[in-house]
Amino acid sequence: MTIRRLELHSLMYCLIYVVHLKMRICLWTMVITITWMLLVLLAAPLCGIDISDMSEELRHVHTNECLDKEQVHNHVDAPNTDNVTECPGQVLDDSPCRASGQVLDDPSLEAEGQIRQISPVSEWLHNLGLSRYEEVFIREEIDLESLRWLTDEDLYNIGITALGPRKKIVHALNELRTEGSETAVNTPQKSGTPTPFRVDAFKYLRRDCFHWFLTHFHADHYGGLTKSFCHGKIYCSLITAKLVNLKLGIPWENIEVLPLNEKICISGVDVTCFDANHCPGSVIILFELPNGKAILHTGDFRFCEDMTKIVSLQRHVQTLILDTTYCDPQYDFPKQDAVIQYVLEAIQAEAFNPRTLFLIGSYTIGKERVFMEVARVLRKKIYVTAAKMRILECLGMSKEDMQWLTLDERESHIHVVPMWTLASFKRLKHASNMYKGRYSLIVAFSPTGWSFTKGKKSTPGKRSQQGTIIRYEVPYSEHSSFTELKEFVKFISPENIIPSVNNHGQESANKMISRLLS
Repeated sequence: MTIRRLELHSLMYCLIYVVHLKMRICLWTMVITITWMLLVLLAAPLCGIDISDMSEELRHVHTNECLDKEQVHNHVDAPNTDNVTECPGQVLDDSPCRASGQVLDDPSLEAEGQIRQISPVSEWLHNLGLSRYEEVFIREEIDLESLRWLTDEDLYNIGITALGPRKKIVHALNELRTEGSETAVNTPQKSGTPTPFRVDAFKYLRRDCFHWFLTHFHADHYGGLTKSFCHGKIYCSLITAKLVNLKLGIPWENIEVLPLNEKICISGVDVTCFDANHCPGSVIILFELPNGKAILHTGDFRFCEDMTKIVSLQRHVQTLILDTTYCDPQYDFPKQDAVIQYVLEAIQAEAFNPRTLFLIGSYTIGKERVFMEVARVLRKKIYVTAAKMRILECLGMSKEDMQWLTLDERESHIHVVPMWTLASFKRLKHASNMYKGRYSLIVAFSPTGWSFTKGKKSTPGKRSQQGTIIRYEVPYSEHSSFTELKEFVKFISPENIIPSVNNHGQESANKMISRLLS
């Protein structure tokens, strides 16, 4: 019995020893594993995210992005942000401009010792919510220039096979190629660090730029600009500045008003603005570099004879960034004066019925000259909404002109309405129902250059009627006709032309340039 107890005790001790040994082995295994994990796992220094599975280059990009965000946070929270720090001693670069797009990025931005904190392509992917594909784009050496010409097939071939992300990228690429006229005029500073001027490029806000130019207050040019803007100064005309403040809530301390026909120096670059003959407040901008070269940006404009009398535009221009909205021979519409005269005569011809309501289309800003000329010549009051009146009050119109406007719709049978309400008879019928019982006839004028299409004679208007609704399509445009574009190019005679509208790549750009020079 005693021997059996001793054997049992010995067996128990052996089992305890084995279990203890296994526990020690497991413990050491865990220690080694944890140590190995600590050695292998890499975390970003600021956000703490695991970056161990990223390539060395992508780790640098991620870390720099964290640092960049930290700097922005500190900038936003810092007191006395009214005084915007500008990069000192900028001068415009004279590197040749590319006609393949509207982005004039200087390769020297990537020069040794001047590496950006985050690449534009990585930032673009991040904004799309597709930063997981950064490594693919880095591996394939896709920069901002080559990004623009990627196709759906290219994306598939480099490994982006999922349909959803691929379609999202393709859609974003189409916008990148066609929307707005993003123009960067890069300016290497005396210190060697380049900082660009940017024109109508608020969809592509960057932290390395403090000078943002807005040619006029149309959504396709100010798109991306919000009241939270904190990237430096917005340079524009007085009218545009008032609208930016009123409609977008941009503080006045973030806006710098540019005078017309007066040369001012901005960080070493001479800048002069001229009336663009587009919507109120629109400007053409001439950038004159310290090296004697010049870049002329038209924004949206309509060429007129008065522009040829501007001495500053008679100088030699190296690069012309041109509004090519109607860069096609089929758009050779009449002069504005001829179209306005046609509208005046049409109103007088249709006014035999005292119960006739006249509707004149207008944008938020634009086409004002049509209805104001009607008011002045016919000496008739024009009805506008309260919202429209607030816009018109920003345009600096004279008291004599403002007296023709009224907020009482019963005081006038000529009403200003949004352009889209006149786009078709179907929409006009909805408007007709609103005035049922008050008017027996509606005459609408839709003033747009797009009403002038191939095959139509060069007439200042087209009349069509359905029942008690008459619709006039009148080719009143605030963009240059094709003939006017050719005349302007001949007048400026630039070394390089960059089309800012309908520019889908090198082929389409070359086609437009060939038309203009033929």
